Amino acid sequence: MEKDYYERNGQRYVRVSTVLNFFSTPDYLDYVLKKGKVEAAKATKEAMKIGTRVHELILEDCQSREAQPSKSDPIEVVNAYKAYREWRREEKPAWINSEQTVFCNCKLKYAGTYDWLGNDLIDFKVSAKIRPSYFLQVAAYAHALECGTEIGTGKSVQSTSIVRLDKNLGIYEIKTHQTWFSDFLTFIAMLAVYRYFNPDQEEISEKEIEYEPNFGPRITDI
Repeated sequence: MEKDYYERNGQRYVRVSTVLNFFSTPDYLDYVLKKGKVEAAKATKEAMKIGTRVHELILEDCQSREAQPSKSDPIEVVNAYKAYREWRREEKPAWINSEQTVFCNCKLKYAGTYDWLGNDLIDFKVSAKIRPSYFLQVAAYAHALECGTEIGTGKSVQSTSIVRLDKNLGIYEIKTHQTWFSDFLTFIAMLAVYRYFNPDQEEISEKEIEYEPNFGPRITDI
């Protein structure tokens, strides 16, 4: 079972996905009420399995450009990967790195693994639609990346994108946020709530957030 945190140099960094998964979205709650907890959990597990396999193929493609689904892969994986290949062929995105774990070494102490770093920071989703929470996830990665990591230390991220890979139709959809700071502020709020209900996690203090006239919250010393 995957841990709720990364460990590094004797310190724990909560996973971005752990924070976001602590909150249930309205559409997921509706699905649970309609299908029941058991069926919803089963569907979620299957979706995660498909998504993991598609990400494996994408990483292999970035490293060798020769990745192909195996005969044992379900049609959903084949279709989603086809959508990815079509996206790469049509959009011709710049590529710097893939599947890199970034650590926010500031007081927030979180970490996560982004999917694709090029001219912007991209996250691939094998889903039915692009959900707002996806941008919170990639914004958290963007901030961690700018904090500095082993690869791409201090890399400036101007925009974030979600590329949805349709597992049924084999097509892709893109949505981009030209700035990610407001998404990041929302993530910080969710991180604070998560730690409030998980006392073993270090809480975010008020001293870490200041306010500027006509602007709003500003992150300080993080």
